[in-house]
Amino acid sequence: MNRMTKTMIPLLSVLLVSSAALAAPPADGKSKVFADPFVNTTPARFIMGLKIGGGGALYSEPNDTRLRDSVFIDNQQTANESFGLPLFDETRGGWTMSTGFFVQGIFYDYLGLEVGLHFTQHNILEEIDWSYIETVTINGATSTQVFEAKSEQSLSWTAVHIPILVKAVIPSGKSRVSLGIGPEFALGSWSRGTFKITEGGVDSNGDGRAELPGNRGAFTKLLSQLEDSVYLNVVFGIEIIAGDFIIPIDLSWSYNFSQEKRYLERGSVDRLPAEGTLLTRDNHPTTLTLKTRDDMYGALRIGLAYQF
Repeated sequence: MNRMTKTMIPLLSVLLVSSAALAAPPADGKSKVFADPFVNTTPARFIMGLKIGGGGALYSEPNDTRLRDSVFIDNQQTANESFGLPLFDETRGGWTMSTGFFVQGIFYDYLGLEVGLHFTQHNILEEIDWSYIETVTINGATSTQVFEAKSEQSLSWTAVHIPILVKAVIPSGKSRVSLGIGPEFALGSWSRGTFKITEGGVDSNGDGRAELPGNRGAFTKLLSQLEDSVYLNVVFGIEIIAGDFIIPIDLSWSYNFSQEKRYLERGSVDRLPAEGTLLTRDNHPTTLTLKTRDDMYGALRIGLAYQF
């Protein structure tokens, strides 16, 4: 053997022994490198409980609020103006409150599936300062007057909301943090619209009911049309664990995919003045009927549940 061969033989022997030692399994017979991440997790936990809470709602400004391009406002036909109703023609706000039940499954501590049944009341509120000019004839004399008034409107409805959420869950000691997303189906069950003159009203019929002055006094009712909706629901949640009981706290946001964009898609009027005609009490709308939909709402809910 030459010198290189004599040197390589001991070196190869050391490498073979070292490789065998590294390849040998650990003393407990399990590979720590490829350990099962779910070995110490519970395959499934099930939670049932109730939640109660409330929050705010948003009704966005609709498109195409000009209902007629050309309408003569005064008797002299000197003003050629567009016509529209100022009711719910801009962004409005409101509030919600809800109570309901939910069932949740948590699998391997990290994946959750929740289905809820929440009875939710929606309320969209509005106040309007009316100011308009009309030409009126009293005892044969014609004059132009400026009318001012104030009114309050509301659109209220109750719906059964059914959110179906897929949740990413992070356990942390005596609590769990989660982020859920999924569809939310809202099934309308009751609704009401209100319209009330609060200032500047007149009693033209002698029945004690205040109306808007002038031709706008023909408008007297805001009605509701019950509709279903489909929302996208996103929920950030914290669950505080107290033995077998859970205290869930949710911050929820829902966006309504069913809300239409145009004014006359969101509601309807019983009549409108024809293009290029004179606006009178006989052709001014008397009723606006709005669909029971908002654009989005957010809610804070807290509850109590039992963990199986």
